[in-house]
Amino acid sequence: MKGINTSVQDFSTVISDNLIYADKTKHVWELAKTKGAYFLSRPRRFGKSLLLSAFEALFKGPSDPEQNPQGLFKDLWISGEDANYDFDDTYPVIYISMSTANYSPEVVIGDTQNKLRVIANSYGIPLNDGSPQAMLTSLILDLKGQYGKNVVLLIDSKSHQSIARLISGLDPEGPKDRTLGLSGRGEDRPISI
Repeated sequence: MKGINTSVQDFSTVISDNLIYADKTKHVWELAKTKGAYFLSRPRRFGKSLLLSAFEALFKGPSDPEQNPQGLFKDLWISGEDANYDFDDTYPVIYISMSTANYSPEVVIGDTQNKLRVIANSYGIPLNDGSPQAMLTSLILDLKGQYGKNVVLLIDSKSHQSIARLISGLDPEGPKDRTLGLSGRGEDRPISI
C-alpha cells in the first residue's frame, strides 16, 4: 500500500518512496508544450513545490545516467501513448527556491547568488560574481550556448514580487507593472532568451 505524503516536496523522493502522488503530468505537459512564462498561484500547502520538482525531473532527466529516463514517470500519464513524450530529450534546468524571500534584501541577494553558483557548478560553468539578475542572465546564456537548447527556468517563491525582482534584469525594457507577464500567460513573453 502506498504511503501518504504530508511533507515531501521532491518528486523523485515521492515516487521512489512509493508515496501517493496525484498525477499532474498531463498538465505539466500541456504547459510545457505551449511555452512561455507562468505564475502559478495557489494556497499554501497546495503542491506548487512538488509540481516544480516534477517539471525539473521531467526536463532534466535522471541524475544517474544508468537510470532509465522514463523510470520515475513509468506509471504516470506522461509515459502513455497520448503524450508521446521523448524522455531522452532533456534540457538544462535552473531551479531556484526563493525560501528566503521574506528576509532582508541582503539575505535574499546573497542566498540567490549562492544558489546560482551551485547550479552553475553542477553544470561545470564558471560564474562571475554580480547582481542576481546578471548572474542569472549569464548562466542562462552559458547553458544555452553549451547545450544548444532553451533553458528551463523554475523559480519557487511565495511571492511574484521576489520573482519579478530576480528576473527584471532579463527584460531589456525593465520591469513592468504586470510582473513581467508572470501573473498568467504573458502576452509579451519577456523571458525569451
